[in-house]
Amino acid sequence: MRRFLAIMIVLIIFANLVFLQMKMDSSRNSFSQQKKPLLIFPKPSIVRALSLGHINIIADYYWLKTIQYLGGKIQEHEKPNHIWDYANFVTNLSPRFFEAYYYPSVIMIVFQLYPEKNIALLQKGIQNLPTNKDLFFLAGFVSYFFLDNHQQAADYFFKAAQYSGYYGYAILASRILAEKGNIDLSESLLKELAKGSENQRWSKEIQNMQKGLEQRKGLDFLDKKIELYYQAYGKYPEEIQDIVKSGLIAPNELPRDPFGGQYYIDRNTHKAKSTKEYYLGVFKPKEFQK
Repeated sequence: MRRFLAIMIVLIIFANLVFLQMKMDSSRNSFSQQKKPLLIFPKPSIVRALSLGHINIIADYYWLKTIQYLGGKIQEHEKPNHIWDYANFVTNLSPRFFEAYYYPSVIMIVFQLYPEKNIALLQKGIQNLPTNKDLFFLAGFVSYFFLDNHQQAADYFFKAAQYSGYYGYAILASRILAEKGNIDLSESLLKELAKGSENQRWSKEIQNMQKGLEQRKGLDFLDKKIELYYQAYGKYPEEIQDIVKSGLIAPNELPRDPFGGQYYIDRNTHKAKSTKEYYLGVFKPKEFQK
């Protein structure tokens, strides 16, 4: 009998909320010329009061509304410009609703919509689901590819690595730091990774990254000496030996390429290069290149 009454109460609550939503939609229709107007969201406090402790069921109802909205926009070949509004409302009702953070974020990435709102949604998700690796990964992706915030992206990818145990995320974080010129921090991160890595594949990748950072330091050192040579002689050196002959670099100070390549000076850019230069950055598809 108690079970029957509980089910009836839930059904009555659900019916009342559906009726309330229909009335709100109807009211919107009467004042709008839009063919398919945006759903009007009731105040979360009202919904919570009406739910009588069954808020997750109500959140599921609005999640279905979200899917319905998205499906309609895809069918009409339109961008789901209001997907954030739906996701934000659902997660206000149910803050630990993982799918309501994850899938709308992916949709906003695919359609390249509102990166600031997207990261705000993901940060809200991380606050309520603080050990979820997928939300950290998406936050890193949005921070790097859309917001050009390298430090924030590296932090999120490293957190994703910590909670997933996947070394690839941490190596990605070190690449992002190196790409922005934060060589020392990238180096420290790789040292920590090297201590705990037992996988041969990741160990080799970490070693290559460490060599790449060493190479980058050597090239930066030579670039500084090239500029000093220019300041002293009013022209750029043609070869690295020209700098050695000038006394700006002692023979024992010459850096060695850890990959076995040779350092040289590019005649066009007047920058130090290597015959075996290692790419420290992150590959970016054309869609994300600025």
